Amino acid sequence: MKKTHYKKLIFLFTLTLISSLSHAQWVTKFVNNGIDDPYKIAYSTSKEDDGVYLKIENVEGGLYFYVQGSYFCEESPYVEMSFLIGNEFDEYYSDVCWLSEDQSTVFILEDLLESNCIAAFKKSSLVKISITDETCGNSSYSFSMSGSSNAFNYVLNQ
Repeated sequence: MKKTHYKKLIFLFTLTLISSLSHAQWVTKFVNNGIDDPYKIAYSTSKEDDGVYLKIENVEGGLYFYVQGSYFCEESPYVEMSFLIGNEFDEYYSDVCWLSEDQSTVFILEDLLESNCIAAFKKSSLVKISITDETCGNSSYSFSMSGSSNAFNYVLNQ
């Protein structure tokens, strides 16, 4: 193989690796829409690549934790979360949550800082979330938690 072919292969491999890594970790963002006060968010896209996001946002000192990007039916869906820590899903949380007016967001926690899943959030590598309501049934999502501690700290320091 010619030297240029090796360079092209290395370039393609690097590009593929970078694009897969950028889709597999938490992203932090400073939002300044010109209407609201500027704020920070962090999000992870679902592994199902269906436009659903797991987000945290600092709202008046509380870290809201929510799933956004789908349509949910019930006003109070039941949410189950299981965090992968090491090689086992050994952290499990469930609760009745609330829905946004446009039914595209399920608010899991009003303040992640006061929850009993903060340690699991920071040290897990993956979280599986199941959202159940009687009308629409069950929706399940998986999110990478790579970079979750950095995302948490970024949003916390508003």
